[in-house]
Amino acid sequence: MGSAFLEQKTEEELWAEYRENRSPEIREFFIRQYAPLVKYVAGKVAVG
Repeated sequence: MGSAFLEQKTEEELWAEYRENRSPEIREFFIRQYAPLVKYVAGKVAVG
């Protein structure tokens, strides 16, 4: 499953597919997608 293929699906479709089969490719896609948000929130929490 390629990255371009994953980007063609909606986030809702990807979550549904991930819940069904725990695909490592989809997991990695979500990690990369949400990493900037996690970094931002962690920085805010660390500051106070």
